[in-house]
Amino acid sequence: MASPEMLRIAIAALVSRISLGSGLPPCLKCSSLGFACASDEKCRDAFGCITDKCVPPCASIPIVRPTCNTSQCMLNSGTCGPSPKCTLKCFDQHVQYNNAAFNSLLACMFKNGCLSQMHGDWPSPDNCDQTKPQAAAVPNFNLSIMEGRWYISRGLSDEFDTYPCQVACGRRVAADRVNFSIWYQIPLDDGTVLPQVSNQSFSNPDNSTPAHLRQDAWMDGQDNWYVIAAKPDTYWLVKYCGTSATWDGYGGAFLYTRTPTMDAALEPELRAAATKAGFDWDRMKVTSNVNCGIEPTPQYGCPVPREDYLVV
Repeated sequence: MASPEMLRIAIAALVSRISLGSGLPPCLKCSSLGFACASDEKCRDAFGCITDKCVPPCASIPIVRPTCNTSQCMLNSGTCGPSPKCTLKCFDQHVQYNNAAFNSLLACMFKNGCLSQMHGDWPSPDNCDQTKPQAAAVPNFNLSIMEGRWYISRGLSDEFDTYPCQVACGRRVAADRVNFSIWYQIPLDDGTVLPQVSNQSFSNPDNSTPAHLRQDAWMDGQDNWYVIAAKPDTYWLVKYCGTSATWDGYGGAFLYTRTPTMDAALEPELRAAATKAGFDWDRMKVTSNVNCGIEPTPQYGCPVPREDYLVV
C-alpha cells in the first residue's frame, strides 16, 4: 500500500496528469484542494479508482490502441476519456454526493479547464433530446398524483436509474412544486450495499406543460423531467434530460409504481408512451425492490406514515 505522502503527491499531480489539453498554470490553482483531497480517505480513494481503473483503458496507445473504444470510453472533442459508467461507479463506491473535498476539487478542475465536460447521452454521442418527451408530456397533469410511496420498478440508464431498492415518498407542497425523499442502495464490490437517501424538490417551470418538472442538481446541474404517462394510484413514467458542469446532455427514464414490481398488464400502454417519447421500452431494465429494509418517515417529501408504511 502506498504511503500517505505518496498518495498526497499523486492526488496533487492528478490536476495535471488527467488534464485534457489544458495548460498547467491554471490547474495549479487547484493544488491546495488536491492536497485536501489526498488527506480525505474517501476523496483519495475515488480519484485513485478513476485514475487506476477508468483512465488506462481509454488512453490512446499508437499501434496497440490507436482508436477510442466508445463501448467502454467516451470521445470528447477528439479526446478519448473514461466512460461515465466507470467514473460514476468510482463515485458511488467511495464518495457519493456530500464529500466536500471531492466536490471542491472536481469543481475547481472543471472551472480551470483541467478536465473537459462530457457531452452526449453515452454511449450515444448525441445529446439527450427533450423535444419528443416534451411533446409527449401528459396534458393537464396533476402533481398530486405523485404523492405517497412509490417504487422504481423499471429504469433506462445504468448510471442513474437501476439502483436496487429505489423507494420514494412524495408530497405536493405548492401548486407547482413536489418534494421527494428517495431511498436507494449502492451495490459494493464486496457484495454488501450502501444505503442512501436523497431529498429532492421539483417545480414546474412552464404552466403550458404541467407534466414538466425541473430541479437544480449536483455540480451546477439541472434535471428536466417529463411525465409521459400516468395512472392515478398506479404508476407514472418519466423521460428526463440533464446537464451539469461535469456532463452535458445525459438522459434516462424510469417508471414509478405503487407496488415493488410492475403489473405486466401495463406494458402495452407503457411501451406506446415510450415510443411516443422517442425511446425503446425494451431497453428498460427490471429493478430489484426485495428486502429493502427501508422505513419511510414523515420527513421532507414524505406524508405522515400509515401502518402499511412501516417496512418496504
